[in-house]
Amino acid sequence: MFKTTKRTLAVLLAVLMLTLSMPFAVFAEGAVAQIGDTTYETLEEAISAASDSDTIILLKNIDTNVEIPKGKTLTLNLNGKNITCANGNHAVNVLGTLTVVGEGLIKSTRNCGICVSGGTLNFNGGSVVAQEMAILAIDAGTVNIDVPETSVFTAIDNAVLGTNGTKDRGKNTITINGGTYNGTITTEGYVACGIYATNDDTWTVNNATFNITKGAGVVQRAGTVTITNTTINTTGNTIGKVGDSSIVVPCAAFVFDSRAKYPGLTDEAKTMIQSGSFTSEVDTIQVVKDSDTTQRFSVSGGTFSGEIPAAYLANGVETATLDDGVHVLTLVAEK
Repeated sequence: MFKTTKRTLAVLLAVLMLTLSMPFAVFAEGAVAQIGDTTYETLEEAISAASDSDTIILLKNIDTNVEIPKGKTLTLNLNGKNITCANGNHAVNVLGTLTVVGEGLIKSTRNCGICVSGGTLNFNGGSVVAQEMAILAIDAGTVNIDVPETSVFTAIDNAVLGTNGTKDRGKNTITINGGTYNGTITTEGYVACGIYATNDDTWTVNNATFNITKGAGVVQRAGTVTITNTTINTTGNTIGKVGDSSIVVPCAAFVFDSRAKYPGLTDEAKTMIQSGSFTSEVDTIQVVKDSDTTQRFSVSGGTFSGEIPAAYLANGVETATLDDGVHVLTLVAEK
């Protein structure tokens, strides 16, 4: 009898010790987010409580919209869960510094997925789906996307990625390394768009894939855009509006539109295409302008589904036809 009691106490003690060693989140059934061993019933509470450089782990799928305040730096681990915003707001508004990691989805059914309002977004995991832009940068925001091709950014009825063309809302920096970007359009009179470059912003795009249905890959109205080792596939043989301008643009892989006369447009604004594969049903590179005489394209490499005007070629570059049947052009650096 004594031996049985002793054995029972030992088992109970072992269970107690195991229980105490488990994260509290296992028992907090209503918890939505966790920082260390502390859980929170809402993501907003976790953000408010977070100290600089804390990591918030999402524990459940939630329907909300949140803001990262100015001056706060934190990491959000999606942890395979989803944030869905259906109230007409951006799902996440970044005024501070936010790093997103882990698999999961950020979704806004009526607005942008993530708006970077003067803050910094480091997007290193997950996907974004939005009715409007997947990611919007304004007011000198910084966006760094570094993800595999399995991270997908989708815009249902606007540009996938974009900035705001209003005066003094530019100076944004967007750097893209990897990812898949899908754009469609539903509003009559408009075309879809992959990148909407509207202000005195700096865009650097590497190793990305853009699939734009009935639209343009890049519509640029200001700033600089550099494209390297990137694939852009567009469909459509029509014209339509993009953003708040009444100027219509074609469904080309690249469109530079100076006719819209956005405030951030300068003589230095240019698209620099260094390498990649670019396919459109219409001419791959097109310019929409009135009296603008500035050369807006510099092409030094890549494969194109249409002829590239000689004026767009960088110094020391020539074209070579790979397949005359489909009009693919390869740009070859001068020897």
